[in-house]
Amino acid sequence: MTRAWVAVWALGVAACGGSGGQVTRIVDGRTVEGHFVGPEAYGSFLRGAIEEAHGALEKAAESYEAVARVDDSDPEVFARIARVRCERDPHDARAQEAIARALELDADYGPALAAAAICGGGDVGTLARAARAEPRDVSVQVAV
Repeated sequence: MTRAWVAVWALGVAACGGSGGQVTRIVDGRTVEGHFVGPEAYGSFLRGAIEEAHGALEKAAESYEAVARVDDSDPEVFARIARVRCERDPHDARAQEAIARALELDADYGPALAAAAICGGGDVGTLARAARAEPRDVSVQVAV
């Protein structure tokens, strides 16, 4: 199962969990505690994951940004915005803004550190932290 589909599946499980409160998700094989994701944000995230998987990076970025407008408290969506914007254009300033926001929310969030490493916005310390946080992410290991 690909990383995008695992995240989409986890969000689907969370969306079925009721309204409000904490939920448990499985993201990239890790158990993650977080808040409930409403149907609007879930739908936008799903569209973004599908668009990303099909290489429609600008559309994926727009979908992920729609999620961020509804819920700006999850570092995952900002890490995804950074990743697709950087892949589309390594000089996209919005990629660096998204990385900064993700790391503001969680300074040790592996996918945000990975985005920083891959997008070239990370110093040597960030690259090393990304490699430790995301040991199975080949693109991070190559960036280091």
